[in-house]
Amino acid sequence: MLFPVPDEPRQKNALLIAASLIAAVRTAREEKIEERSPRIICKVVDSVRLAKIVLKQIEEESRA
Repeated sequence: MLFPVPDEPRQKNALLIAASLIAAVRTAREEKIEERSPRIICKVVDSVRLAKIVLKQIEEESRA
């Protein structure tokens, strides 16, 4: 088990921060960041998906 499942909203908010950091890293070299840029939207969606995968894995491992 990596660490306990985050039951508190505060801990789950940490995943939001993690997704934001992933998105920031993935978009850091973008010269032009526009709100509706398909490229940026894709990177943000992928970052959120990755954070959800991490949460799911943590939850599964804590039940084992």
